[in-house]
Amino acid sequence: MKRLLIGIASCVMFFSLSSICFSQWSFDLRSGNSYYRSRSSLYGSNWSTGSSWSTFYSPDRMSGFDSRGNYWQYDYSTRSYLNFGTGEIRNHRSRQFNLFDW
Repeated sequence: MKRLLIGIASCVMFFSLSSICFSQWSFDLRSGNSYYRSRSSLYGSNWSTGSSWSTFYSPDRMSGFDSRGNYWQYDYSTRSYLNFGTGEIRNHRSRQFNLFDW
């Protein structure tokens, strides 16, 4: 009986600790993407292509780097997106246009 209780307690501790330690990681086996999320950021990568990307959260905007290393920002109040590497601009009123085409 004592061994059974120790075994059950060990399993409970193992699964509790593993869910705490690995709760921020997620994997999509179909696409090959893996993600790590913290309170203020999200990091992603793809096993098959070797690409990676990141997103950072703040109270007024999101920003990050796409898989080509281009820096981008999204402003919550204006709902506008700007990719500084490609010149792409999007907002809730217009579909899409490129800053470098002007």
